[in-house]
Amino acid sequence: MNFELSDEMCNQIIFAMEDQEKGFVFDSVNCLPVEKKTIQNFDSDRYHSLPVWGSAHGFRLMERFVSLLRNPLAREELRSVLFVGRGVFRNFKNVLKRYPEIERLWFSFKEKEMKNEIYKWYNLLREAQGLKKIGDVPEEIDEALPAYFSFCSVKTEKEQKKLEECIVRIEKELSGRFQGEVGNAIVAFWRTMRLMCLSQSDMTLYVESIGKDFAAAITAVPCPPNSTQTVMVTSFFVLPEFRGLGLGKELVKRSIDWLKKAGVRHIIMPSFAIPDSFIPALLRSGFTQNCGNFIADIYS
Repeated sequence: MNFELSDEMCNQIIFAMEDQEKGFVFDSVNCLPVEKKTIQNFDSDRYHSLPVWGSAHGFRLMERFVSLLRNPLAREELRSVLFVGRGVFRNFKNVLKRYPEIERLWFSFKEKEMKNEIYKWYNLLREAQGLKKIGDVPEEIDEALPAYFSFCSVKTEKEQKKLEECIVRIEKELSGRFQGEVGNAIVAFWRTMRLMCLSQSDMTLYVESIGKDFAAAITAVPCPPNSTQTVMVTSFFVLPEFRGLGLGKELVKRSIDWLKKAGVRHIIMPSFAIPDSFIPALLRSGFTQNCGNFIADIYS
């Protein structure tokens, strides 16, 4: 049992593990899974049982994925289908199809988890023959991968219109988060900030998914208007269906690099629309909290 566990080989083993109808074993001579019923002379030194994998293992894998998922909308929908009884696997897939980026995250997570089972199986076989173990596959769930998104600056009227449509969605969310007149006041303040962008030259970096949907954006304007080294963030958001994928942190990081190239030194970010859960990410990015706002000296 001394062969390389290549990606292709692991994918073949995963396919065999998930096949609930045919019984596969691993041929250590040809290094591939084969149906047990096709073997005429079974040699236990050559043929080895694959890692056990059934519907119960698949269900626990889905439970683990949901428990680690940070997107609240998708997490609650997926959690609800886990306990409906019949059709769990089909319903789980149907929900994921409404969240393409999270669906890709699921496939990546599932592949890693199953590869980890394969590595454990392979190490047990190696250990039985006195061979040294190989390393395990990392078990952590990945955050959403910049490769699935593009980061662009707003340049066209169409892009500006899509951005404004997203802003309206965030206004409604803010209004619902803060009830009554407080909610109205927060939205009014948000709109005042947006008018600053419309009245002077702004700098907007937005995130677009593979499906060409707006996912997140950050907009800043010189503050005061004639400033060359200081900007104020007038809007910063990640749409609900894309939250929990690491986009906010990546957007802040890229906007800092982008603004630095433009000669900006100080960034001021009002805190009224910043979720408490995102504050640690801002502080790690170099911002300090002062008088209720966040300020970064990106040259320090």
